[in-house]
Amino acid sequence: MERGQIPMKRVLVVLTVAACSALLVAGAHAYPGPNSIGLYTVADATGPVSTNIDWEGSGYTAFSLCLCLTNLEVPSLSAFECEVVVENPGGVLAFNSWVLNGGINASDTAAGKFFAAFSPAAQANAQGVYHVASYNGALTGADGVSFYIKAYEVPSIPGSVYPVFINGDNPGDLRIAFQSGGGPDLPVFTFNGGIVPPGPVVPNEDTTWGNLKTLFR
Repeated sequence: MERGQIPMKRVLVVLTVAACSALLVAGAHAYPGPNSIGLYTVADATGPVSTNIDWEGSGYTAFSLCLCLTNLEVPSLSAFECEVVVENPGGVLAFNSWVLNGGINASDTAAGKFFAAFSPAAQANAQGVYHVASYNGALTGADGVSFYIKAYEVPSIPGSVYPVFINGDNPGDLRIAFQSGGGPDLPVFTFNGGIVPPGPVVPNEDTTWGNLKTLFR
């Protein structure tokens, strides 16, 4: 794909649930296309993207999520940027911690902000997935929690509402990664039905690949 033809991908997240009688219920991905970024329960970008907790008593349910880029139309990955936002007004998410899988992050890893580079360029795993970071936390209740993937605060592609990544074979080849949930205002992972942030959710059914690519030429 030529520079400026911007593909969509999802961020992958790994979820390992332990302790306190947790029941996992699988969900479906909204966007299974190329150049995607999302959160998944396993590092090969499979597993549920929606989980319900059958909460019993006190304690906590520990989990781990994988942030992944999938189906990238490049041979390797030299950098990516995005911000992962957690909507959790009930405060049920505790002990949360982000870990970058290799590379160097010039932004705030603990806050889920990534402006990260890999040297040498990162290679996909056997499933064609780039597992770039992991999120470890614990639920202390059964309230809804939603994870959103947003553009970095100062995107390298001006005006983009999507995460950006760089072709490992061409440092001048910047491309967008599309959120696995279907867009920047839709969650990529939820617990217990999730939380919808204030303001309207913008549907993206009428958005075409051609229109998206035209924005960044």
